[in-house]
Amino acid sequence: MPGDLLAHQQHLESLALPSGLRSLAWLDSRGLENLALGELDSEAVKSLPATLVTLRVRSYSTFETLDGLPESLESVGIPFGGLNSLGVLPSGLRELELHRVRRLEASRLPRTLQRLSLRETSIRDSLDFPDSLVLLRLEGSGVESLDGLPPGVTALTLTGTRVRSLEPLPPRLHALELRDNPLLDPLQLQDLPRYLVELSLYDQSPGDLTELPATLRLLRVRGSWDPPAVLGKLPPTLAELDLELNQTTGDPDRERAALCSLPVHLRVLKLRSASRMDPRCLPSDLLDLHLEGLPHAVLPALPSGLHRLAIPQSIEIVTADLETVPSGLVALDLSYTGVKDLSPLVGRLPSLKELKCRGCLVERISALPRSLERLDLAGSRYLRTLEGSTTSPQLQALNLGGTAVESLAGVPSSVTVLDISGTPLRSLDHLPPNLQQLTIGAGQLRSLDGLPATVRHLSIVSIRQTQMPTEP
Repeated sequence: MPGDLLAHQQHLESLALPSGLRSLAWLDSRGLENLALGELDSEAVKSLPATLVTLRVRSYSTFETLDGLPESLESVGIPFGGLNSLGVLPSGLRELELHRVRRLEASRLPRTLQRLSLRETSIRDSLDFPDSLVLLRLEGSGVESLDGLPPGVTALTLTGTRVRSLEPLPPRLHALELRDNPLLDPLQLQDLPRYLVELSLYDQSPGDLTELPATLRLLRVRGSWDPPAVLGKLPPTLAELDLELNQTTGDPDRERAALCSLPVHLRVLKLRSASRMDPRCLPSDLLDLHLEGLPHAVLPALPSGLHRLAIPQSIEIVTADLETVPSGLVALDLSYTGVKDLSPLVGRLPSLKELKCRGCLVERISALPRSLERLDLAGSRYLRTLEGSTTSPQLQALNLGGTAVESLAGVPSSVTVLDISGTPLRSLDHLPPNLQQLTIGAGQLRSLDGLPATVRHLSIVSIRQTQMPTEP
């Protein structure tokens, strides 16, 4: 922890701290609104700033109760630790995420609650959920029934439950996510609401896809099923499709033919394995394409009208291939490819706004498109210099976490969001003058000297988090 953090917190609105802090009494209570902690004990709860709006705790400890939380809180998340009793929660709470609640007293849930996530919490009987709920996530074998769901719920997630039937579902439900609910296999799709817009199935047998609601616009399917059986029965109205199908038929020709039966009006397509994709079969109106493991020869044949392209884990893709990407892209993801130089994008992509190159082999930034606004280079451990980043005067967000960058001298003054966690940087020299959000690693800096007064959001992440840097 920087020794002078106490003196630099007066301008902060958001602060994220790692585990290991014994006391929070030093926190400035005048303006802090958002706080994320590695751990929190019952005594520390009493010293939380009275101005807090959101609180996130990553601790695995068990809390006796949540009594004493600031009344100002609107969002509380404790996704890993246990809880014996709810206690008295802030009356204006709108969002709550809890794990392993021993005694869930639904009557104690604030009537203002809109988003509720419960993991490993027993829910065997009808519960008095607040009628204000619009989003509900239930996880664990203790969930056996959907009785008592408020009629206003529009998004529902069930993970690892023992629910046997999807009835009764809320009448306004438009988004449903099912993950590994064994008693629902095979899923009876005819029981789904006819007005459903989004459906996500993870390790959940989809049954007969001819029964999908005609209103469906987004479908996510991940698991081990026959690709032709899935792709050949999709509703023609589908606009977004996300597939990760691990099982193959052993018949490549049949699988390629199935991939040619995609809905013609598809706008967004994500395939976790692109080895059998024939680019000639992609819908001509496609705007957003995500293909993992893209073969080298496929890239030049992709639809020319694409706006967003992600080809992570495509190790065949190298620097020379950048000359063949669709020229109208506004977002490009080259993470974990063989690309070593980003300069070919300057002339090729004049409208590029977002570029992600996590885990790339880039050693230096010599030039970038002038239109670029977001750049994510996290985990590109060979990257050392940034002199070419000044060619992007509109750059706003920059993630350098886990790189070998030793100086920020080349960072454009326009940057407002910056992650330098896990880098060799040991001072805050050359920070952009209008910086608003900064992420550093625990133990990385001894002092915050040089921190601009404009910074409102400071995150200090642990070593483990530093190895997997945060999004800019």
